[in-house]
Amino acid sequence: MPRLSTGYVIAGAYADKVRRVLFAQAKPLGVPSGSVVNASKDLNTKLLRVLQECGIDKGDVVRIMIEFEVSGNEIVWKWDTITIEAFKRVDLGDKPKKVLNSLLSEEGSS
Repeated sequence: MPRLSTGYVIAGAYADKVRRVLFAQAKPLGVPSGSVVNASKDLNTKLLRVLQECGIDKGDVVRIMIEFEVSGNEIVWKWDTITIEAFKRVDLGDKPKKVLNSLLSEEGSS
């Protein structure tokens, strides 16, 4: 069964990635482009709501995976197979610079 996987993508750009990946996977299966557009729209509409409800911000990173099948030139999502991984963006502030400066100072004194 075909499986759509976006790879790691900024959450604010997942919809475009879903559409592009789905087009790439559906073309060899003979799915008409209109069906691909409708299927990606359906998935992206639901994903937007899910990501919002889960508190995923546009700057976070997500990876979305879901299986589908082609039935009568239409893409049918297997909703029970969806997996969403999310990675939150963390602002470290000046801490990396301070740690690096400390390391460089230690190297200079040895």
